[in-house]
Amino acid sequence: MRILSQLKRKIRRILFPGSRTRPTHRKARKKTSRNVNVNSVNRVILSMVNRERRKRHITPVAFDRSLHVHAINWSRRMAHQRRLSHSGTVLENACMVSARGSPITIAKNMFHCWKGSPPHWTWMMNPTIHRAAFAYTKNGNNAYGAYAFK
Repeated sequence: MRILSQLKRKIRRILFPGSRTRPTHRKARKKTSRNVNVNSVNRVILSMVNRERRKRHITPVAFDRSLHVHAINWSRRMAHQRRLSHSGTVLENACMVSARGSPITIAKNMFHCWKGSPPHWTWMMNPTIHRAAFAYTKNGNNAYGAYAFK
């Protein structure tokens, strides 16, 4: 089938040079850089957290832009220093995982790392927490993540 359709296209090009095979009413797409859509990564992390919170009959957390800015800045700082630490100004979980894989894979790996750590998991399932945000930064073979909450 594929060879047949390629052959038909070649014949059309020979018989009707200059004619377009695609409609001209389509708008040209802008070329964009392949940056990670931060909202999609946050959406994945928050949906995973909220799924676990619902299982325990805890109210879900909502995305918070100010916490997201903090998480971005803190993950950058940890990546720059190449070590995990806490800011002391905002409640957060910090994690370091392999930077291999897609952004969603990296985020899921961090979630499972926190889920396996009782102190971190206790904070993520704390019923007094209502707002949260996540960000990570790659440096070399590692990704440094921060999950900030209040």
